[in-house]
Amino acid sequence: MVIFAGLHGPAIQAVEHILYTLGALDLAFLAGRIGNERYFQSIFKIPELERVRNTTGPAGLVCDRADKCSPKALSVKFGGPP
Repeated sequence: MVIFAGLHGPAIQAVEHILYTLGALDLAFLAGRIGNERYFQSIFKIPELERVRNTTGPAGLVCDRADKCSPKALSVKFGGPP
């Protein structure tokens, strides 16, 4: 699970993987599901890992297209009661 608002390094790396590793078909699928929504959630699968120097990271990335996991727009409300 990656939360982009999380730590600086992991968030930047997660965005890089989506922009540079995700294929054009997955990006088109994601865009078609979320449109112009500002907030959304999506699940990505990492099919395999690779070792580079002293760390292990994703060797690829695909968007989960299952109905129960497909990208969804989120409604976010700020300033309400806890």
